[in-house]
Amino acid sequence: VFCAFLALCLGWAAAKNSLHLGLPMWQVSSIVGVLDDDSSLTRSGGQFVRLHLSCCMDPYGSTVTSSGSAQSLIPCGRMIPAGSTIQLWGRWKEDGFFQCRDWQVLSLGMLGWTRFRWVLWLEDKLRQVALRPSVRTLACMLLLGRNDSFAFPLKELALQSGCSHILALSGMHLGAVSSGIVFLGTKVFSSLIGSICGILFSCFFVLLVGPKPSLVRALLFHVLLLLFRGRPGRASVSLASSLILQLLLAPYQLSSLGFSLSYLACAALLLAPACTHGMHPLLAMEASGALVVLATLAVTVSAIGQVNLGALVV
Repeated sequence: VFCAFLALCLGWAAAKNSLHLGLPMWQVSSIVGVLDDDSSLTRSGGQFVRLHLSCCMDPYGSTVTSSGSAQSLIPCGRMIPAGSTIQLWGRWKEDGFFQCRDWQVLSLGMLGWTRFRWVLWLEDKLRQVALRPSVRTLACMLLLGRNDSFAFPLKELALQSGCSHILALSGMHLGAVSSGIVFLGTKVFSSLIGSICGILFSCFFVLLVGPKPSLVRALLFHVLLLLFRGRPGRASVSLASSLILQLLLAPYQLSSLGFSLSYLACAALLLAPACTHGMHPLLAMEASGALVVLATLAVTVSAIGQVNLGALVV
Protein backbone atom coordinates (compact mmCIF):
# COMPACT_ATOMS: atom_id res chain seq x y z
CA VAL A 1 0.00 0.00 0.00
CA PHE A 2 2.85 2.35 0.86
CA CYS A 3 4.60 1.70 -2.47
CA ALA A 4 1.32 2.16 -4.35
CA PHE A 5 0.76 5.52 -2.64
CA LEU A 6 4.33 6.58 -3.48
CA ALA A 7 3.77 5.67 -7.13
CA LEU A 8 0.51 7.61 -7.09
CA CYS A 9 2.30 10.70 -5.71
CA LEU A 10 4.99 10.41 -8.39
CA GLY A 11 2.36 10.19 -11.10
CA TRP A 12 0.46 13.17 -9.70
CA ALA A 13 3.64 15.30 -9.50
CA ALA A 14 4.65 14.30 -13.02
CA ALA A 15 1.22 15.35 -14.28
CA LYS A 16 1.58 18.71 -12.49
CA ASN A 17 4.86 19.29 -14.32
CA SER A 18 3.44 18.40 -17.74
CA LEU A 19 3.03 21.47 -19.93
CA HIS A 20 -0.56 22.46 -20.76
CA LEU A 21 -0.74 25.83 -22.48
CA GLY A 22 -4.33 26.04 -23.67
CA LEU A 23 -3.03 27.49 -26.96
CA PRO A 24 -0.95 26.10 -29.81
CA MET A 25 2.68 26.54 -28.85
CA TRP A 26 3.48 28.67 -31.88
CA GLN A 27 0.74 31.17 -30.94
CA VAL A 28 2.07 31.86 -27.42
CA SER A 29 3.87 35.21 -27.15
CA SER A 30 3.88 35.65 -23.35
CA ILE A 31 3.73 33.44 -20.27
CA VAL A 32 3.17 34.15 -16.56
CA GLY A 33 4.40 31.91 -13.77
CA VAL A 34 5.95 31.66 -10.31
CA LEU A 35 9.61 30.83 -9.74
CA ASP A 36 10.11 27.52 -7.94
CA ASP A 37 13.70 28.33 -6.98
CA ASP A 38 16.12 31.24 -7.08
CA SER A 39 17.43 32.00 -10.54
CA SER A 40 21.00 30.95 -11.30
CA LEU A 41 23.66 32.78 -13.28
CA THR A 42 24.75 31.25 -16.58
CA ARG A 43 28.00 31.62 -18.50
CA SER A 44 26.30 33.98 -20.97
CA GLY A 45 25.47 36.39 -18.13
CA GLY A 46 21.73 35.70 -18.01
CA GLN A 47 19.65 34.07 -15.30
CA PHE A 48 18.25 30.58 -15.73
CA VAL A 49 14.74 30.27 -14.28
CA ARG A 50 12.31 27.41 -13.75
CA LEU A 51 8.71 28.40 -13.11
CA HIS A 52 5.28 26.82 -12.92
CA LEU A 53 2.83 28.50 -15.24
CA SER A 54 -0.47 30.13 -14.42
CA CYS A 55 -1.47 31.61 -17.79
CA CYS A 56 -0.22 32.46 -21.27
CA MET A 57 -1.15 35.03 -23.93
CA ASP A 58 -1.15 35.26 -27.70
CA PRO A 59 -0.03 38.34 -29.69
CA TYR A 60 -3.61 39.68 -29.73
CA GLY A 61 -3.93 39.78 -25.93
CA SER A 62 -6.07 36.69 -25.44
CA THR A 63 -5.27 35.05 -22.10
CA VAL A 64 -5.83 31.41 -21.22
CA THR A 65 -5.07 29.39 -18.10
CA SER A 66 -1.93 27.25 -18.32
CA SER A 67 -0.13 24.79 -16.09
CA GLY A 68 3.10 22.84 -15.95
CA SER A 69 6.79 23.60 -15.55
CA ALA A 70 8.70 25.84 -17.96
CA GLN A 71 12.35 26.81 -18.29
CA SER A 72 13.84 29.97 -19.73
CA LEU A 73 16.92 32.19 -19.81
CA ILE A 74 16.33 35.79 -18.72
CA PRO A 75 18.63 38.66 -19.77
CA CYS A 76 19.45 39.78 -16.22
CA GLY A 77 22.59 39.80 -14.09
CA ARG A 78 20.90 39.85 -10.68
CA MET A 79 19.33 36.92 -8.83
CA ILE A 80 15.54 36.70 -8.95
CA PRO A 81 14.24 35.14 -5.70
CA ALA A 82 11.96 32.14 -5.47
CA GLY A 83 8.27 32.95 -5.17
CA SER A 84 8.43 35.83 -7.66
CA THR A 85 5.57 36.02 -10.13
CA ILE A 86 7.10 37.03 -13.45
CA GLN A 87 5.88 37.58 -17.00
CA LEU A 88 8.05 36.64 -19.96
CA TRP A 89 7.68 37.77 -23.57
CA GLY A 90 9.15 35.61 -26.30
CA ARG A 91 8.42 32.35 -28.08
CA TRP A 92 8.67 28.61 -27.57
CA LYS A 93 11.54 26.76 -29.20
CA GLU A 94 11.15 23.32 -30.69
CA ASP A 95 12.87 21.68 -27.70
CA GLY A 96 10.27 23.10 -25.28
CA PHE A 97 12.53 25.89 -23.98
CA PHE A 98 10.97 29.37 -23.81
CA GLN A 99 13.18 31.93 -25.55
CA CYS A 100 12.73 35.17 -23.62
CA ARG A 101 13.35 38.61 -25.13
CA ASP A 102 11.81 40.70 -22.31
CA TRP A 103 10.52 40.08 -18.80
CA GLN A 104 8.94 41.76 -15.77
CA VAL A 105 8.48 40.88 -12.09
CA LEU A 106 4.78 41.23 -11.30
CA SER A 107 4.82 40.49 -7.56
CA LEU A 108 6.91 39.16 -4.69
CA GLY A 109 5.66 38.38 -1.20
CA MET A 110 7.04 39.95 1.97
CA LEU A 111 8.79 36.73 3.00
CA GLY A 112 10.53 36.40 -0.36
CA TRP A 113 11.59 40.05 -0.35
CA THR A 114 12.94 39.84 3.21
CA ARG A 115 14.91 36.68 2.42
CA PHE A 116 16.24 38.30 -0.76
CA ARG A 117 17.62 41.26 1.18
CA TRP A 118 19.24 39.01 3.81
CA VAL A 119 20.92 36.87 1.15
CA LEU A 120 22.32 39.96 -0.58
CA TRP A 121 23.57 41.29 2.78
CA LEU A 122 25.30 38.00 3.65
CA GLU A 123 26.79 37.74 0.17
CA ASP A 124 28.21 41.25 0.54
CA LYS A 125 29.70 40.36 3.95
CA LEU A 126 31.34 37.24 2.53
CA ARG A 127 32.90 39.28 -0.24
CA GLN A 128 34.31 41.74 2.32
CA VAL A 129 35.83 39.00 4.47
CA ALA A 130 37.31 36.88 1.65
CA LEU A 131 39.68 39.02 -0.41
CA ARG A 132 40.71 36.50 -3.07
CA PRO A 133 38.09 36.16 -5.85
CA SER A 134 38.30 32.36 -5.89
CA VAL A 135 37.79 32.18 -2.10
CA ARG A 136 34.83 34.58 -2.26
CA THR A 137 33.26 32.54 -5.01
CA LEU A 138 33.79 29.26 -3.18
CA ALA A 139 32.36 30.67 0.06
CA CYS A 140 29.23 31.97 -1.68
CA MET A 141 28.73 28.65 -3.47
CA LEU A 142 29.09 26.49 -0.37
CA LEU A 143 27.25 28.69 2.13
CA LEU A 144 24.58 30.46 0.08
CA GLY A 145 24.35 28.51 -3.16
CA ARG A 146 25.22 31.65 -5.12
CA ASN A 147 27.75 31.96 -7.92
CA ASP A 148 29.33 34.67 -10.04
CA SER A 149 31.48 34.82 -13.17
CA PHE A 150 34.45 33.33 -11.28
CA ALA A 151 32.43 30.21 -10.46
CA PHE A 152 32.52 28.68 -13.93
CA PRO A 153 36.27 27.86 -13.99
CA LEU A 154 35.86 26.24 -10.57
CA LYS A 155 32.89 24.23 -11.81
CA GLU A 156 34.82 23.04 -14.85
CA LEU A 157 37.74 21.90 -12.71
CA ALA A 158 35.37 20.15 -10.30
CA LEU A 159 33.57 18.45 -13.17
CA GLN A 160 36.83 17.28 -14.73
CA SER A 161 38.09 15.94 -11.41
CA GLY A 162 34.83 14.14 -10.69
CA CYS A 163 33.92 16.01 -7.50
CA SER A 164 31.47 18.62 -8.77
CA HIS A 165 28.94 17.54 -6.14
CA ILE A 166 31.15 19.07 -3.43
CA LEU A 167 30.67 22.58 -4.87
CA ALA A 168 26.89 22.30 -4.91
CA LEU A 169 24.86 23.54 -1.95
CA SER A 170 23.24 20.22 -1.12
CA GLY A 171 21.72 18.28 1.71
CA MET A 172 25.22 17.13 2.68
CA HIS A 173 25.96 20.58 4.12
CA LEU A 174 22.67 20.80 5.97
CA GLY A 175 22.98 17.31 7.41
CA ALA A 176 26.59 17.79 8.55
CA VAL A 177 26.00 21.11 10.32
CA SER A 178 22.64 20.18 11.86
CA SER A 179 24.08 16.89 13.13
CA GLY A 180 26.88 18.85 14.80
CA ILE A 181 24.34 21.16 16.45
CA VAL A 182 22.31 18.17 17.65
CA PHE A 183 25.46 16.60 19.10
CA LEU A 184 26.48 19.77 20.96
CA GLY A 185 22.94 20.43 22.20
CA THR A 186 22.66 16.87 23.47
CA LYS A 187 25.97 17.09 25.30
CA VAL A 188 25.20 20.47 26.90
CA PHE A 189 21.47 20.09 27.57
CA SER A 190 19.54 16.97 26.61
CA SER A 191 18.66 14.83 23.61
CA LEU A 192 15.32 16.60 23.14
CA ILE A 193 16.85 20.09 23.28
CA GLY A 194 19.60 19.07 20.88
CA SER A 195 17.08 17.68 18.39
CA ILE A 196 14.96 20.83 18.58
CA CYS A 197 18.02 23.03 18.02
CA GLY A 198 18.99 20.96 14.98
CA ILE A 199 15.50 21.22 13.48
CA LEU A 200 15.29 24.97 14.12
CA PHE A 201 18.67 25.58 12.49
CA SER A 202 17.74 23.45 9.48
CA CYS A 203 14.46 25.34 9.00
CA PHE A 204 16.22 28.71 9.30
CA PHE A 205 18.94 27.72 6.84
CA VAL A 206 16.48 26.46 4.21
CA LEU A 207 14.37 29.58 4.68
CA LEU A 208 17.44 31.78 4.20
CA VAL A 209 19.05 30.23 1.13
CA GLY A 210 15.81 29.19 -0.55
CA PRO A 211 13.78 26.01 -1.11
CA LYS A 212 16.36 24.15 -3.16
CA PRO A 213 15.21 20.55 -3.79
CA SER A 214 18.20 18.92 -2.11
CA LEU A 215 17.86 21.13 0.98
CA VAL A 216 14.13 20.45 1.27
CA ARG A 217 14.87 16.73 1.03
CA ALA A 218 17.54 16.98 3.72
CA LEU A 219 15.27 18.99 6.02
CA LEU A 220 12.37 16.54 5.72
CA PHE A 221 14.71 13.58 6.10
CA HIS A 222 16.33 15.07 9.21
CA VAL A 223 12.98 15.78 10.89
CA LEU A 224 11.54 12.35 10.07
CA LEU A 225 14.66 10.60 11.37
CA LEU A 226 14.04 12.25 14.72
CA LEU A 227 10.35 11.31 14.67
CA PHE A 228 11.09 7.66 13.80
CA ARG A 229 13.89 7.34 16.34
CA GLY A 230 14.22 3.83 17.73
CA ARG A 231 12.17 2.16 14.99
CA PRO A 232 13.70 -0.49 12.72
CA GLY A 233 14.51 0.65 9.20
CA ARG A 234 13.89 4.27 10.13
CA ALA A 235 16.35 5.61 7.54
CA SER A 236 14.67 3.99 4.53
CA VAL A 237 11.19 4.79 5.84
CA SER A 238 12.24 8.40 6.48
CA LEU A 239 13.64 8.76 2.96
CA ALA A 240 10.49 7.35 1.34
CA SER A 241 8.30 9.53 3.55
CA SER A 242 10.41 12.57 2.67
CA LEU A 243 9.88 11.82 -1.00
CA ILE A 244 6.10 11.63 -0.54
CA LEU A 245 5.95 14.85 1.49
CA GLN A 246 8.13 16.76 -0.96
CA LEU A 247 6.04 15.59 -3.90
CA LEU A 248 2.87 16.73 -2.13
CA LEU A 249 4.25 20.05 -0.84
CA ALA A 250 6.41 21.05 -3.84
CA PRO A 251 5.44 18.91 -6.85
CA TYR A 252 7.13 21.24 -9.33
CA GLN A 253 10.55 20.40 -7.90
CA LEU A 254 10.25 17.01 -9.56
CA SER A 255 11.42 18.62 -12.83
CA SER A 256 14.63 19.84 -11.18
CA LEU A 257 17.90 18.00 -11.73
CA GLY A 258 18.82 18.44 -8.08
CA PHE A 259 15.70 16.55 -7.00
CA SER A 260 16.71 13.36 -8.82
CA LEU A 261 20.37 13.57 -7.88
CA SER A 262 19.62 14.19 -4.21
CA TYR A 263 17.31 11.22 -3.75
CA LEU A 264 19.45 8.85 -5.83
CA ALA A 265 22.58 9.78 -3.88
CA CYS A 266 20.84 9.44 -0.52
CA ALA A 267 19.32 6.09 -1.46
CA ALA A 268 22.76 4.85 -2.56
CA LEU A 269 24.24 5.89 0.78
CA LEU A 270 21.53 3.94 2.61
CA LEU A 271 22.25 0.86 0.51
CA ALA A 272 26.02 1.17 0.89
CA PRO A 273 26.37 -0.65 4.27
CA ALA A 274 24.68 -3.74 2.87
CA CYS A 275 26.92 -3.69 -0.22
CA THR A 276 30.16 -3.08 1.71
CA HIS A 277 29.55 -5.49 4.58
CA GLY A 278 32.78 -7.19 5.64
CA MET A 279 35.07 -4.74 3.79
CA HIS A 280 37.93 -2.85 5.37
CA PRO A 281 36.66 0.59 6.56
CA LEU A 282 38.80 2.52 4.06
CA LEU A 283 37.77 0.25 1.21
CA ALA A 284 34.15 0.50 2.33
CA MET A 285 34.35 4.31 2.12
CA GLU A 286 35.67 4.11 -1.44
CA ALA A 287 33.00 1.59 -2.38
CA SER A 288 30.24 3.76 -0.87
CA GLY A 289 31.40 6.80 -2.85
CA ALA A 290 31.60 4.76 -6.03
CA LEU A 291 28.08 3.45 -5.42
CA VAL A 292 26.76 7.01 -5.17
CA VAL A 293 28.46 7.95 -8.43
CA LEU A 294 27.04 4.90 -10.17
CA ALA A 295 23.55 5.63 -8.84
CA THR A 296 23.61 9.15 -10.29
CA LEU A 297 25.50 8.23 -13.46
CA ALA A 298 22.48 7.99 -15.77
CA VAL A 299 21.07 11.34 -14.65
CA THR A 300 24.47 13.03 -14.96
CA VAL A 301 25.03 11.72 -18.49
CA SER A 302 21.55 12.75 -19.63
CA ALA A 303 21.96 16.24 -18.11
CA ILE A 304 25.49 17.25 -19.17
CA GLY A 305 26.23 14.69 -21.87
CA GLN A 306 29.46 13.45 -20.28
CA VAL A 307 30.84 11.74 -17.20
CA ASN A 308 34.25 11.36 -15.63
CA LEU A 309 34.91 7.82 -14.44
CA GLY A 310 37.65 9.22 -12.22
CA ALA A 311 34.84 10.29 -9.92
CA LEU A 312 34.55 6.65 -8.87
CA VAL A 313 37.85 7.12 -7.02
CA VAL A 314 37.79 10.83 -6.14
